[in-house]
Amino acid sequence: MAQLALGSQDLEFLTAQQQVAETQLADGTHIENPLVVNEEINFKKEEFAKLKFQYLEQETREKFLRAILSSPPLYVEQKDIDEYEAQNREKKAQLKSLKTSMNTTLQNIQEKNSQNVSLYQDLSAKLNDTDELLKEISDMESSLRSLFPNDPQLVDAMLQPDMGDDNLFNIATSAQQKLAHVQSEHSRAEAHLSARKQTHRDRQDEISKLSQQLEKVHHDIDAASKSPTARQDPQQSRAQWIKSMTEILQETGIKLDITEIEGRYKIKASADKKTIETELDAKALDAKAVSRLYQDIMS
Repeated sequence: MAQLALGSQDLEFLTAQQQVAETQLADGTHIENPLVVNEEINFKKEEFAKLKFQYLEQETREKFLRAILSSPPLYVEQKDIDEYEAQNREKKAQLKSLKTSMNTTLQNIQEKNSQNVSLYQDLSAKLNDTDELLKEISDMESSLRSLFPNDPQLVDAMLQPDMGDDNLFNIATSAQQKLAHVQSEHSRAEAHLSARKQTHRDRQDEISKLSQQLEKVHHDIDAASKSPTARQDPQQSRAQWIKSMTEILQETGIKLDITEIEGRYKIKASADKKTIETELDAKALDAKAVSRLYQDIMS
């Protein structure tokens, strides 16, 4: 994504660390801190000065020993001195030129090293900024995914580096519309649930009232059948109870058809396009059974 040209300050945050590593591999060096280069140069200069002094001392001692130990001994004449002085002047001139060139090279190295130090410090600062930026990006991505857990494609689109302001605005608008729709559906579901709960409570009250009415009718019929003044046949009492039960259920919107076959009752209950059929014996057909039937058909 990013390119680094040597001598350029145009560095991308996200590739700064990679560029440093590639540059070190390219020139075969790996210096943790460029500031040590100046110290190394000064140390080498002092070391070379000591070596130069030792070399001249050894050369002088060797020439002196060779001169006095030669057979016959060597004596220095004026022409030798003149010749040595001429050679000395020539070599001094060469040495001076070499020292000037070396000092110029050292100065260039130090200037280049100062630039490298400045670049190194700049890269270090950018690397720190990059780490913080990457952490912020990671935190932002986590936050976005927590906000839109059911829409990962939307989050991926928002994280694209070439996302323009217009596209980002459209995405945000779409996300707001989706959120508003979800909130609306949630409110509608809560209202529907509340209504269902209220309906359930109302039906429970109706079932309770129905059960009480059926129990009362059954009790009245049973009491009438046991009265010494007006005894009633059990079959007639049950038929009267079933007739009263049918009328009570009809008031609640339930149509009830009951057919007796050999002591058992076939029951068909209908309400709001819903039909339930069941079969009970005489003992099971009581107020509780009718209440359960009412609850089943109204649910």
